[in-house]
Amino acid sequence: MRTLVQTTYELTRAQLKARYRNTFAGLVWVILNPLIMFGAQAIAFKHILKIDIHNYYLYLVCGLTPWIFLIMTIQMTTPVLLHSGSLLKSFKINPLVLIFSQVADNFLNFLLAFSIMYLPIQLMYSPPSWSIMLAIIPLVLLIVSVCAVCTILSLMQVFLRDTNYVVSFVTGVLFFVTPIFFSEDMVSENYRWMFDFHLPYLYIKAFRSCFYEFNLDFFLLALSKASLSTIFLVSIASWTWKRNKNELYLRI
Repeated sequence: MRTLVQTTYELTRAQLKARYRNTFAGLVWVILNPLIMFGAQAIAFKHILKIDIHNYYLYLVCGLTPWIFLIMTIQMTTPVLLHSGSLLKSFKINPLVLIFSQVADNFLNFLLAFSIMYLPIQLMYSPPSWSIMLAIIPLVLLIVSVCAVCTILSLMQVFLRDTNYVVSFVTGVLFFVTPIFFSEDMVSENYRWMFDFHLPYLYIKAFRSCFYEFNLDFFLLALSKASLSTIFLVSIASWTWKRNKNELYLRI
């Protein structure tokens, strides 16, 4: 376990150094990409479609940035084992390191982009609340769950080569049925029960509740659902990895 964590740290550090060495565009794009998406959606949904949500910019940024992290990480990590076949066969390296380092890389980018976007928007409405310190809990659950999902999908890509196409389609559809730019209250009560099984949204909901109109009971309920989802995903990922890790080298 210690070797896995240490190797993941070293590989993530090397990736960050390689990406930002002698370049400014890479760092700017980490911020610019979510900023452009935020600006486009704020204009489209707030000013054109006239979605009426209190403190809408804050609501949107606290949902959109973790969503971008989730989707970009899943899409980037799904093919990583298949594309790293020669590396895994040439060096004695745990395949999980490649997955976890990619997740860690994107997570650091997410934290940077969110911090830069969140602070000025929050100050537009009021000083930041103490509740933002609680965000560390859903963030830990989020990164653990993303590692689990990416492990499952990366293995699936090795055995089913069209997995990445399915993932791109599903994530594209999910965006429009996830309360990121709209709220649960806008959905008919007959369909709100589905959000209890919407895994990406459970983490976004817990994270957003720390920044947007904090309510302790609401936060604890959202956190409990995210915790149960994390246990479920980690269990599935562990079972999938143990069952297929030996055959992995025969397929890549």
